[in-house]
Amino acid sequence: MEKIKMQNPIVEIDGDEMTRILWAMIKEELILPFVDLNTEYYDLCLPNRDATDDQVTVQAAEAIKHWHVGVKCATITPNLQRMEEYHLKKMWKSPNATIRAALDGTVFRAPILISKVKPVVSCWKKPITIARHAYGDIYKAVEYRVPGPGKAEMVFTDEGGKELSRQTIFDFKGPGVLQGMHNRDDSILSFARCCFTYALEVGQDVWFSSKDTISKDYDQTFKLLFQKVYEEEFLLVLPGNEEGEGEEARRRAASRLPVLIYNGQSADREMILKFTDSLPFPAFERYAVESSRTMMGLASLGEGWTVVPPGNIWQGRDYVPELWLHRIPGAPIVRPQYVIAKEGIYSRLAEDLASQFTEILEKEIRPRFSALNPILSDAIRQP
Repeated sequence: MEKIKMQNPIVEIDGDEMTRILWAMIKEELILPFVDLNTEYYDLCLPNRDATDDQVTVQAAEAIKHWHVGVKCATITPNLQRMEEYHLKKMWKSPNATIRAALDGTVFRAPILISKVKPVVSCWKKPITIARHAYGDIYKAVEYRVPGPGKAEMVFTDEGGKELSRQTIFDFKGPGVLQGMHNRDDSILSFARCCFTYALEVGQDVWFSSKDTISKDYDQTFKLLFQKVYEEEFLLVLPGNEEGEGEEARRRAASRLPVLIYNGQSADREMILKFTDSLPFPAFERYAVESSRTMMGLASLGEGWTVVPPGNIWQGRDYVPELWLHRIPGAPIVRPQYVIAKEGIYSRLAEDLASQFTEILEKEIRPRFSALNPILSDAIRQP
């Protein structure tokens, strides 16, 4: 059997202890018999990171930036015990943190579903994907072991040398420890875009969690930067090849074609059912589908119709030229976009953050929707 040829290499990052053995077995038994493997290799085992003063980690990150794809084995982030065990020069930082910071990446932890392996929680039928911000925070924290009594302060000085803020962290009466963390608005916004884009592509809801009742600036900034500032108006989606012109012809099509709904329980499914139940004519049949792309494809073939927000239509954008999109007459059905978190005290940031999201909406999202079909752009409304 001819092996699959790789046009470009991927970055292969070896790790520590058993992961090296497992990765070698995976390559030997599952990859090399079928793929003419082409990799750029970096060894991130702890002894090699120590020998290169962790430069091998930086080189691996740069290689991923160049080739865009990397496969990394698990690595050890040393603590005091590991430092003594491996006779290290210092307690090197997490290689994952170094690589993520270089890529400004978002980590999506998605489960691998295997029919023969049943989840412990039997009622879970669909995967839950965990997205976490891969920059800053604890991985880029600055720490200090306080030797004795004294005052710890947090000071911010602007680039012109002017001190803008000075806050007392704690008046130490004896030894202790300090930690300072940071993040950037542009990185958080990048994280938000990744989350929403990923959710649209895989058809999952987005849930946001923060502790802004305690972290009244740090976590609240994440919340406000994630907060969506627009509402999506649901649109009527009908086949575009129905005979006849005008709204009445489309209404007739809707009265005789099946309505397309989503499998399972979701807010969008309930909104579709609520709308169809309010119609003066019955929906004779209902076809349940897994994805918005399938829904748009069936509608384009004349196999049904539906009511969905613009974001869902975007997933099946290849079929839009074959569809007829129409605003729902009367009071529009809308889907507000919220980030749910406890109320905090960072209202002074809200206006600036809302402005940033509005700018993303106007400069990035709306033009793409408008190019596809102006009605999609018009259905996205700012409060």
